Amino acid sequence: MLNQLKDFLDSSVRNQWLTDEFMQVYLRKSHRYYAGNLIQVLDIATIEVYPDFQRQGKCSEFLRITHQINPYQATFVENVLHEFLRLHLFKNQYLEYSIPNCFLKLVNLNEN
Repeated sequence: MLNQLKDFLDSSVRNQWLTDEFMQVYLRKSHRYYAGNLIQVLDIATIEVYPDFQRQGKCSEFLRITHQINPYQATFVENVLHEFLRLHLFKNQYLEYSIPNCFLKLVNLNEN
């Protein structure tokens, strides 16, 4: 899925499904307000880890890698419904966004 992710980020396509044998993910390139400024973000709108691969760190690893290579100003995770994921996002310095169940983490451009 990493190659699909890199291809998507390098393309002019604004939204796309990525799939592999473990999960499917829907991504979107968009803009969000943060601290009164409109910033460019990578939205992670849907992450569906297939049942046989749940609770094996697949989602966590995808979030880590995606944020690490994100060329935009922030990573935005949309519509978080599972408490386990919510806790994971807090633990990894994601901030609650003004839209319920959504989280944002600024990209440190010095790390990329």
